[in-house]
Amino acid sequence: MTAANTHVTLDQALALVEQLSPSDQLRLIARLAPRLERSLTQPASPRTPLYGRFAQHGTAPSADDIDTTRQEMWSGFPRGDV
Repeated sequence: MTAANTHVTLDQALALVEQLSPSDQLRLIARLAPRLERSLTQPASPRTPLYGRFAQHGTAPSADDIDTTRQEMWSGFPRGDV
């Protein structure tokens, strides 16, 4: 069973570990502990800043454009025929 082509759930792994003798379970913990410690102490991958994330969509509308559109949208509210 290789990790490349098989996904093992936590419950499945626990069932396999429970089949080991207590001494083998301790050896497994001893092997896993340094790996877990390394993975927890490694710095997180740098995050991509949000600034410029949507640059491919062009410039943002100006405040005047937003105000004009808002006025157009709400110009007929409330309608008298409803």
